Amino acid sequence: MTESRGATWEDKVWGRVAHLFYSDHGGLSVLYVNAGYRCSIHYHDDRFNSFFVASGSLLIENFGNNVDRLSLGVQNPIRHLLFEGEYLVIPPGDVHQFRTPEKATIVEYYWTINRRPVRLNDINRLVEGGVDKLAEIQNWIHLLKEER
Repeated sequence: MTESRGATWEDKVWGRVAHLFYSDHGGLSVLYVNAGYRCSIHYHDDRFNSFFVASGSLLIENFGNNVDRLSLGVQNPIRHLLFEGEYLVIPPGDVHQFRTPEKATIVEYYWTINRRPVRLNDINRLVEGGVDKLAEIQNWIHLLKEER
């Protein structure tokens, strides 16, 4: 991570993140995501994640709070397609990942309710992120748009 004008910048496989505010009670980051990537499949022990789409779109897959489902090969997540102005909250313990069908700017707010301090390293990665299969993302986007 590098410091710049008060923000802490971090390079990710899917783009960059600016951690704007962080305390024991919560944090605020802006994610600049590139098209055609996915973050790791992961969960947080204590923190809630709120994703607000400022521009572009984001596909979030929530596998629920049963980590064993992934180890057993059961991968039928609930998929949420978010467009500009929409948001989603992921509770602690829920295994999730986001996928980036297009370049986007995402505001992420995170907090805890169990009086434990918010930790940026509260992340348990099960599958690493990387380049995604754009055809697969586009297929899910098509299906989810039909459901709207």
